[in-house]
Amino acid sequence: MEFRPRPFPFRLFLGAVFGLPLLLLVMVVLETGSSPADLARALQQEFAADTTRLIESLLMLLAAVAGIGFTLLFQRRARIRVDSGHIAFCSGLPGIFRYLVPDWQFDYAAIESAALQPVGRGNFLTLVITPQQGRKRQLLPQQWIEPGSRGRSGSWFRMTRVKREDAQRLLRETPLLRQLQAAGVTIDMNLEQHYRPGLDTSAHFDLTTNRTALACLLLMVGLGLYALVDGVLLTGDRYAATPPYLWFALAALLVAALAAARLQRAAVPRLESTVLALLLGVSVALAVWPGLLRINAVTAADGPEQHVYTLAADGVLQPDTAGLPVMRRPIDANFWNAQSAGSRWPFAMRRGLFGFWQYDSRPLIENIRQYYARL
Repeated sequence: MEFRPRPFPFRLFLGAVFGLPLLLLVMVVLETGSSPADLARALQQEFAADTTRLIESLLMLLAAVAGIGFTLLFQRRARIRVDSGHIAFCSGLPGIFRYLVPDWQFDYAAIESAALQPVGRGNFLTLVITPQQGRKRQLLPQQWIEPGSRGRSGSWFRMTRVKREDAQRLLRETPLLRQLQAAGVTIDMNLEQHYRPGLDTSAHFDLTTNRTALACLLLMVGLGLYALVDGVLLTGDRYAATPPYLWFALAALLVAALAAARLQRAAVPRLESTVLALLLGVSVALAVWPGLLRINAVTAADGPEQHVYTLAADGVLQPDTAGLPVMRRPIDANFWNAQSAGSRWPFAMRRGLFGFWQYDSRPLIENIRQYYARL
């Protein structure tokens, strides 16, 4: 008999594809104080001057969307086959992605033990198959349904919200376990040995009891602290042009996808692994913001160079030197609206490995503070 995963909520994926660009647009508007129309004109001017950058950005965006969608489609093709002689798992992924979720197959005679075990201290249960040779494999039986069944994508999450005894009963009734037992596989379902007496384990999954989940938690906290310390307290540099939000999003999506796959391989429940992976991706995006500035500054061929900008009537700072980016009321739009058109402003700027310009914002922040102190 063949089993397939419960359907993936593609509406959530499509919402992320269309929602993230909208969120990035809102972030840019809040950061620069410009209107969407101003941003559209700025992008048109920049891409008109550098068509290579436009092509690279479009290719990166298309590759990200196509790659994620391609992976999700193949994940829907994953199958478990159970017959009279063996159990086999096929991830459905192409060869280059198969290292994340590798295929495997066991003959029943080569299985040393098969047992249900709780994940951490919660009542979420996993089937651990230990072969006589090779590494053990873990399956979440409630995740797999018969091909003709119409399982809801989130229906098996209810096992984290019921009593422990009810969760065990529901798990024993899953088609995968019933088929394995019918094929003659002996499964140890004695779970009492795994629980401490008097401990209520029906309401939560403890991430600190899983080494992979704990490592992701520590990494998330570390990246968040770095983003706070280096991005807010230490560095004074800012992006001269629009920050590379696409790079932040790609880094976050890549890390989140890898983390989710690794957490699920470590038998962390789907809900917890998804939320933790998304939070880790957000932490990566926050850390990449000052990280790119730091690396770009260190790899600059020369130190900061003084460049003069002229304030135009529309609040746009035009560089006197060709090749420098236009700046649109950086940091505080109200400050620039109060300045005289034609005034000249010096900026200490540099460009490094990543090719974008950044400037030292500390003198400008001091001018803004003095402006508000005189009001």
